[in-house]
Order: sequence, then structure tokens, then C-alpha cells
Amino acid sequence: MIWGHWVAQCQWDAACRSLLQRDPAFGVATADLATGGRLGHVEGWNRVVHASGGRPPVYVFIGKDRGQSTPEPPPASAGPVYEVAPAPLDLHASPLWQAFITSGDVLITAGSLPRGRFYAIRHRIGLAVTPGDDATWVREASRRGVTMIEAAWRGGGNGEVKLGALEEPVQMCAHSFLAFEAHGDVASSVMATLMFTLHALPGVRMHRDSGAADATVDAVEHLTGVILDLLERRTAMNVAGYMQATYLAALYGAVAMKLASLAREAIEAQYAVEVTGRWHDARHDRLKRLALNVDETLAHRVAPAFVLPALFTPHELLQRLRVMAANGGPRAIDWAEFFQLHPALRLLHTVDAASEVSPREVAERLRAESDGMQGFDAGAAVLGASGPFSRRFRVALLEALLSRPPH
Repeated sequence: MIWGHWVAQCQWDAACRSLLQRDPAFGVATADLATGGRLGHVEGWNRVVHASGGRPPVYVFIGKDRGQSTPEPPPASAGPVYEVAPAPLDLHASPLWQAFITSGDVLITAGSLPRGRFYAIRHRIGLAVTPGDDATWVREASRRGVTMIEAAWRGGGNGEVKLGALEEPVQMCAHSFLAFEAHGDVASSVMATLMFTLHALPGVRMHRDSGAADATVDAVEHLTGVILDLLERRTAMNVAGYMQATYLAALYGAVAMKLASLAREAIEAQYAVEVTGRWHDARHDRLKRLALNVDETLAHRVAPAFVLPALFTPHELLQRLRVMAANGGPRAIDWAEFFQLHPALRLLHTVDAASEVSPREVAERLRAESDGMQGFDAGAAVLGASGPFSRRFRVALLEALLSRPPH
């Protein structure tokens, strides 16, 4: 693979992940903020409310040297929160979309990217910005997944129930996300619904007299642990593995936050029925803390990782870091940390490669460093040690299956 082709492959991969880690609008906004734009936001906290009402509000922080986007409202101590109408999304005018198209064309011409796959992903991104499409997709996919779980729980046609058949709908959803067939907001919503359904199955008890809320606390804790493990291990991975591990962490983070929300709603509903006056539940507090911790991790260690590698070649990226540092802000190495760049790329900036070495030499040095690092297969990880289900839950689920009365 020639160096230009390898660079295009890296850019296209990063562009896909940037557009689909949550939804294309989030990807476009992240790219705009990363390159100095503000999308009509003001300095401080902004509450972005979509006019359609079909999506929850997003809270965006704009600071001098940093930014953040989160679905969780900031604490009262953070100061005023300004109401902002989202800027109209012009996908085709976005530099991120242009990077997706340009690098994809290079790969199609080289014969390494099937034209059909490129257009299928392009079509999916276009559908994701169509009002109402996400809600329909989530509803239908959740319904199909729950039906599959219920059929597996009943034993299907031959009366045999297998653990894998119950977990399969969740794994299928994760693989759709990893294959760029579903964006993160859709995939995580469906996965959270299916996992909550599994944790609420009759007889699944992970603690004595526990129920779905207790099991869901365990699920969120497990996902949090897997996220941190992926982010720790990615530092030893090659460029492709680093991106895959980060992308999987993005999915698990969104699932964990949605699971925590579902469990908290269930706890609140229980107290609304059973208790009058004020109440306190340690599980509710624990879920809230876990969700906030996951949100912070996604904002600082996951969301920024794809955007600059999508927009710029390695040579251009190193130049940009130096320009940003020369403007009186943080050092180039601090910007590299802020944007969670691959460790090999962070090392290259110390050689002053951007100003003294050609684009080809920068790319070849980066690739040589990357080739000496570990690979990672996110699809296999979902089925293995980095899967979405904890060992304790799988044991509890298996025990529930074995203890069911015969039909």
C-alpha cells in the first residue's frame, strides 16, 4: 500500500467514525468547534434545543482553550446556561463530509473500498440527518430485538434455550455500529433497551431479592470498567486498532448512560407508587454518579479522537498543532493530548517533522511506528473479554435458564 493510499484509508476511517460515533450533526459540530468555529454558540454553557423536539437538548461548553458537548446539564455552580437554537445542518458544506467524500474516492479508485459499501454508508449518513428517521429506526429495531429475546427465552420451536440466542440481538446491534451501518445514538438506544429487557427477565437475580434496577447497576459498572480498559489498552495499539477501541468505547459509554437513565426511571416509578413524601435510594445515586463519570470520559477521552485525523493528513495535522500552539494557547503536545491523538503521532511532533520533513516522510514514519504496535479487532472483542455483559450477569442469566420449569 503506497503512503498516500494509507493516509486516505486513515482519513476515511476517522471521518466515518467522527460522523457516526453519535450522529452526523454531532460530528459536523465537533469538526466545526475543533477548527475554531462556534456554530452560533457563546462563551460558557449553551443549551441547544432542536426545533423538531425529536431529540433531547445538548449542552455545549465553549471556553478559550477547550470545549465540551454532553447530554447532561451542567451543575448550578457552572454559571448561566444560554439557550441556543441549533444552526441549520448543511452536511455537504461541512469539511468533515468533504473529507469523507475525498478520501473515499481515493480508496474506490485504488480498488480497496467497494463502491457499493461507500454509497451504503453515505446513504445511511444522509438518512441520519432526516427528521424522524432515528426514532422510527430505534422503535422498529428495539421491537425486533425484544421479539428475538422473548422467542429465545421461550425456547423457540424446539424448546431449547441457549445463552447465546439471548445475547445475540445485543451483539448484532453492536456489530451494525462497528460496520458503520448504524450511528451511535440509534445503536446505543436499541442496545440499552435490549439489555434492560434481558436484566428484567424473570428469575434473573444477581443479588438476593434483587431486580432489574440492581442488575442494571452491575451492567453500568461493567461497561464503565470495559471503557476504561479499552482506553488504557489502546495506547499500545496501531492506528487502526486505536480507532476501533475508541469507537467501541464510544458505543459502550452511550449504552451505559442510557441504561442508567432507564434504571433510574424504573426506581423513580417504584417510589412514586410505593412511597409518599421524600425518598432516597442508593442505587439511584450510584447510577447518577456512574453516568456523570462516563459522560466526562466520553467528552475528554473519546469524542475528540476522530475529528483531526479525519480533517487533516498527518503532515497537515502536525502543522496545525504548531499553529495552535503559536497563538499563545497550550503547547502542541497539550493540544495533541486534548484531541486524544494516537501516541505515535504525538511523538512525531517533537521531531519538527511538519516544517522540515515532507508529507510522505511524515506518513511513512507514522505508519512504521504503527506497524510495530498491536492490532485490535473490535468485532471479536464484543464477543469476548470486552463484551457488553458482565460475567456475573451471564452466570445469573444461565442460572435463570436452568431453573425454569419445564414447558
